[in-house]
Amino acid sequence: MMKVHDYDGDGKDELSIVLYVGSGTGYSVEQLHMLEIGKEEAPYRDNELKETDYLDQVDQAVQFKVIPDGDKASGELTVGSEVYPVSLPDYSLSEFGSINENLVLGNIVRFSTENGTMIANFGVGYTCANFVSPVFFGNLYANVRYMDGKFSLSDFRFTEDEQ
Repeated sequence: MMKVHDYDGDGKDELSIVLYVGSGTGYSVEQLHMLEIGKEEAPYRDNELKETDYLDQVDQAVQFKVIPDGDKASGELTVGSEVYPVSLPDYSLSEFGSINENLVLGNIVRFSTENGTMIANFGVGYTCANFVSPVFFGNLYANVRYMDGKFSLSDFRFTEDEQ
């Protein structure tokens, strides 16, 4: 996906490019690049939103707590000041083992634009002691801000997958 828009508000358009870079079981990742269009001697400058940059910001914005209930469990996802109760479908402690409280947040990454605003979408999942593959239960969204060649995420929000 490519879009031309003045993302940084400097009066000059930038070209956002979303590249699909990988997929597999429980894995689907896109990259976001912002090309600043310059002069003839430097026709463009490519700035990439690096995985380490967005994961650091996401990790600071989200906390997860498992709430055991006998052989079943649910959870609470805290995003900023919002607390979201989440169900963990088809989970069985005796079958899957304990739930790891470190969320899986970088395996599904997508980018889109809405009315000139770049939006990041991260699949939210958990892993269990007896299984390697993550179980995804929702999506974390954030606005992507671009300024002076750098990216920042803001206005985080969560939606739980329908069961």
